[in-house]
Amino acid sequence: MMMAAIERTRRLLAEVEVSARLSAFGISRDIIPALAEKAMQDGCHQSDPRICTEADMVMLYEKAL
Repeated sequence: MMMAAIERTRRLLAEVEVSARLSAFGISRDIIPALAEKAMQDGCHQSDPRICTEADMVMLYEKAL
């Protein structure tokens, strides 16, 4: 089910011509620490089933770059 959702999201991004890469929006590696810090201040991630640290956020941003 998860893979189907991921694939559908990828197809939808292509349909609406939106890049899945943050670099396409001018995000660069040097601002990732600030983005991760800001993400940790947002309470939304606290309800995720997995604990997410600031280092985890950095890794996610780097993978999305």
